[in-house]
Amino acid sequence: MRFALPALCLTFAALAALIASQSQSHAYSSIKVFDNGEAGFGREVRWEMAATRTNQANGRILYRIGVNGTADTLTGPFNEFAAIQKAFSVWASIDGLDLDFEFAGTTSNPAEDGNDDVNTIYWATGGFGPGELAVTTTTFDVTNGQILDADLAFNDDYVWDTYAENVTVGSAGRSAIRQTAVHEIGHFLGLDHSFLGRATLFPFTDAGAISGISLAHDDISGLYAAHADPSALTPNQNGSVSGTVTLSGTGRLGVQVTLIDTATGRPIVSALSDRATPVSTAGAYRIENVPAGNYWVVASPILTTDIGFYYSQAETLTDFSPTILGVAADMSGAPTILSVGQNEDLAGIDFALTAAAGFFEANDTVATASAIAVGDALGARIESTSDLDHYRFNAQQGETVSIRVHADGMGSDLNPFLVLY
Repeated sequence: MRFALPALCLTFAALAALIASQSQSHAYSSIKVFDNGEAGFGREVRWEMAATRTNQANGRILYRIGVNGTADTLTGPFNEFAAIQKAFSVWASIDGLDLDFEFAGTTSNPAEDGNDDVNTIYWATGGFGPGELAVTTTTFDVTNGQILDADLAFNDDYVWDTYAENVTVGSAGRSAIRQTAVHEIGHFLGLDHSFLGRATLFPFTDAGAISGISLAHDDISGLYAAHADPSALTPNQNGSVSGTVTLSGTGRLGVQVTLIDTATGRPIVSALSDRATPVSTAGAYRIENVPAGNYWVVASPILTTDIGFYYSQAETLTDFSPTILGVAADMSGAPTILSVGQNEDLAGIDFALTAAAGFFEANDTVATASAIAVGDALGARIESTSDLDHYRFNAQQGETVSIRVHADGMGSDLNPFLVLY
C-alpha cells in the first residue's frame, strides 16, 4: 500500500518569522511507519538498495532532472544540472553506508507522481506554500517502509544560483541550488527534519545561505540504522548512546535527547524517543554515529509542526522542563559527563522526567534571580513571550567564566540574547 508524504520542504523566512514559528528544538529523525499498522514498532522509511525497479538498478537510486531546469540566469561556475549531481555526491560520499545514485538523464515531462516510479527533480511555479523554496514528496509502502518513489520540486518563483566549492558566502536574494538539493535529498532518503541549527536538515534557511552544503553528524546519523554497509572498506568507527525516557513511570514518545560536546559547547547529534523498538521498551531512544568524546546529555520537549506524522502524538508532551543528565529537574547541579569511545555502545542512559515546569519562577527581576554555581547547569523554559529569566552566580576577580546557553535551534542564530549585569 503506497503512501505519499508531501510535507517535507525547505523554507525561507525572515528572522522574526523563524522565532515566531519555532519554540522548541527537535532532533534528527527518520520518517517512520508502524509495522503492519501496529503502534509500538516504528520502522525507518528507506530504500531497499538490492531491489531492481524502474527507478533503481545495480544498487543505485536513479533520478531524472526536468530538461528545462530553472528559468533564472545563473552566475555560478556550473549549471543547475551539475549542481544537483554534486548534491547527490555529498550523500554518496558518506563512509560506511550502502547509498549510491545515478543521474539517468533529463525528462521533458517532469511531474510529482508517486505512482510512476520515476524519481524526478524539476523547477515549477505556483502551488508552493508561503516561503517554501522546495518540496520533496516521498512515496513509500506503509506496510514495510520501503521507499518507492521520490520527487523534488524547486520553487522557480525564487531566484536560483550556483556557487563554487570554495565560496563561503552566498549572494543575498539568490538561493543556492546545491544547498537546497542536499537538504531535500535527505528527505529522498527517508529523513525527516532536524532542529539542530547546524544541520542540513534544519527546515529553515536564508536566501543565499550555503552553509548546508556539507553534512553534520546529526544529518547522517539517522541513516546508519537503515543503510549501514557491513562490507565497507572504512566502516563507521563511531559509537552509540541509548536508553529510555519515562514520564511518571511511563515511556514516552518524541522526547529529544541531545549530546552536547563539553569541549565546545556545541550540540553534536540527537534523536527522538520511540514508541518501542524490537529490543527495547516504549520510550526507547538510540543515538547513532556518536564521535568519541565527552558529552552533556539533555532531554527536551518537541513540537510536531515541522516533523512527520509518526510523532504527532508527541505534540502534547511539552509539560516538562529540559532535563540534564545528572541534574534534578527542579535544581541546578553538576551535570554528568558521558564519555563515549570509538565503537562504544553505551546503553542504559535513562531519563525519568518530572511532569512540571517553571521550577525557577518567579525570577523575572534581578532581585529574584535564581542562584547557580560556576560549573553547574540547569534546565528551564521561557514560559511566555513576556517572560524574563534571571540567574546569578559568584566569581572571583580575574576569573574567566564561560556561559553556555542552548535554546531554540540548539546552536543556531535563533538563540535568545544574554545580558550580563
